[in-house]
Amino acid sequence: MSAKPRIAAFYSRGTHYPRLLRFLREEYPGCELTAVVPPGYPERLLEGACDRMVRTARDHYGAGDAGELRALVMQLRAERFDAFVVMFPSIKLRLLAKAAAARAAYVYTADRRFEPVRLNPLAEAADLLHRNARGRLAYAWIACVVRFRRVGK
Repeated sequence: MSAKPRIAAFYSRGTHYPRLLRFLREEYPGCELTAVVPPGYPERLLEGACDRMVRTARDHYGAGDAGELRALVMQLRAERFDAFVVMFPSIKLRLLAKAAAARAAYVYTADRRFEPVRLNPLAEAADLLHRNARGRLAYAWIACVVRFRRVGK
């Protein structure tokens, strides 16, 4: 008999972490669900949402924290997860998901998309340009609405 699949959900600031845990519990009811959370994260918020909790050494890791990042990656690799899930499609989090050396890595976004992590340099560049253009267009639209829309009529 095979062991239960081990899935880890990596915490990032945002309101949808509990929603991610509920999604994983519903989609993979037979798994061992692990919440990877920063120090000080209240355990009471995770009661019943996961099977176990793993705490990271820090609550934030920056690009300049090479030693701490390496320790985090080694901690995650030692857990030998079958799947590792991050909450945002940032390059930093996708790299962490791949570095965790789980069999599969996924992104669960705020708009409830659940996708495999892909790291293709050309696709990354195209995605970055696309998101940048969308952001600039959204900002320009908002600026136009604020500047030209009449209020009160």
